Amino acid sequence: VDDWDEGGAYPGGNKGVTVEFDQAYEMNYITLAEDMDRTNYSYVNVKYWDADGKEMETNASISKVKAENDRYYYAIKLPKKIQAKKIRIGVGRYGSVRGIYISELRFYHYDSLEDDIMSLYSDDMHTTLREDVTAATIETLQKRVDEKDEATGEYHPERELLQRELDTAKEILNNTSLNEVIAIHPEITAVKDGHLGFGGLNAWQPLGVTAYADEEIVVYVGHNELRTGANTSLKLMATQYHAEGSSFVQEVQTLKVGRNVVRIPKLQSIDVEKGGSLYVMYTGNNVNDKYGVRISGGTKVPMLDLYQVTDETERETRIKKYVQELNVHVKDMEKQHNKLHKGNEDNAVDYDYDKQNCILGTTDIMLDQMMYSVAAEQVLNGIGSGTVEEQTKNLSQALKAMDEMMTLFYQHKGLSNAEGATAKDRLPSQHLNIRYHRMFGTAFMYAGGNHIGIEWGSIPIVGSARPVVRDENGKHISGQYFGWGIAHEIGHDINQAVYAIAEITNNYFSVLAQAKDTNDSVRFKYEDVYEKVTSNTLGKSNDVFT
Repeated sequence: VDDWDEGGAYPGGNKGVTVEFDQAYEMNYITLAEDMDRTNYSYVNVKYWDADGKEMETNASISKVKAENDRYYYAIKLPKKIQAKKIRIGVGRYGSVRGIYISELRFYHYDSLEDDIMSLYSDDMHTTLREDVTAATIETLQKRVDEKDEATGEYHPERELLQRELDTAKEILNNTSLNEVIAIHPEITAVKDGHLGFGGLNAWQPLGVTAYADEEIVVYVGHNELRTGANTSLKLMATQYHAEGSSFVQEVQTLKVGRNVVRIPKLQSIDVEKGGSLYVMYTGNNVNDKYGVRISGGTKVPMLDLYQVTDETERETRIKKYVQELNVHVKDMEKQHNKLHKGNEDNAVDYDYDKQNCILGTTDIMLDQMMYSVAAEQVLNGIGSGTVEEQTKNLSQALKAMDEMMTLFYQHKGLSNAEGATAKDRLPSQHLNIRYHRMFGTAFMYAGGNHIGIEWGSIPIVGSARPVVRDENGKHISGQYFGWGIAHEIGHDINQAVYAIAEITNNYFSVLAQAKDTNDSVRFKYEDVYEKVTSNTLGKSNDVFT
């Protein structure tokens, strides 16, 4: 057909190739070949008629496959088996390249092998096996993969791909050191933040694992639709714990669905343990992407994910579980260091125990607009030494206060996710990130390009704030947001360059955090502001707070 499309992109009429069988057959896999290799077919459409002659439609995908003789053919996959007495297949090319040629079509009897392998998993991301899966279950499937079809003498047309899926299942079954599956939030992505006009944010999502430099780990990635070997929109990020401000993070590699063998890079030359927390960064823009990530290797550390958790019961349950893990982890950290790090001369963590530099000390807490990446012991110190219930309450209140403060700050920038907010006025999809870092000069905090650095002594403030309570007229009754310093650094990161005056305009947010409806709760005087704006003078005020 001398056209760029024959029913693939624009189905209709009698477009495409129609084949009628002698009876109805079950199928979900079809191949076609051209007389010679040409520009790819990008579109496919499949329509069929069942045993009763009823016309039906089904989704379909088309991909180009290289055969053993170095020629190419096209595989057409249907998402589930159909029973067809007659079928019509339309294809088309992208880019208006003319010429539709089909020299051969093959239809394959439905084989449940693929579905049986996929059903080994208890989740649609293929990272957790069903409880009843045993070595014998996988061995039975392996025999079927290795079996040739009696009629054709050929293996399953997707044998190589199915073998990879089965190998992944074997790995998961036999690997007793696997950490829990971490669900990735596709809503957290830099792609959606082009409207903001400021940086200072990142899209890193914590995996609850710390790993040392040159350590080899295995990262298993699952997806609700993509198959083993497919490229993903996930990048693995490695960091240095208690790092110097620059070069503390590195994109290690783009992950693929299935098994990824990764070696952790050395990021800094400081004479302490080398390594730190691992993160995933989602680079796509599809809220329907459903990824699961599971790591073999590294060491599990406490991690709290409260992103978009609005149910109070669920929130409290997660916080309590985290606090319990935090208590055990901090208590056992020196013992774990001596077991896993000290004396291992071939790795980057063979140091005497130092609670401020041991990479086992890291922890992450992810909220909607803020992520803490700090020292576990100091978080515990910040929430007090009471009972688990008391610690849970303290941390819950402090995290709620941070949520409220970030909402307040962004509201004053005109940003909101309220109904009716336009695209350019939406809240950031990424978060700010307060990290445990080394200081320089006389600094005790600083704002970096994608993080805010604080030192050991400042970390307990994570548990210090309390939600603000106001009366029906909005007057402050009780509660206190975070101190001047944290709000000051946040101001640096969310100020827009078009109006920012360094060390001045960012203090606006410090004032917001401190204000309690009284003159003595803010660092400026209203009479000084009045005098400046009515003085008929140009330029900046001599007073940093005015």
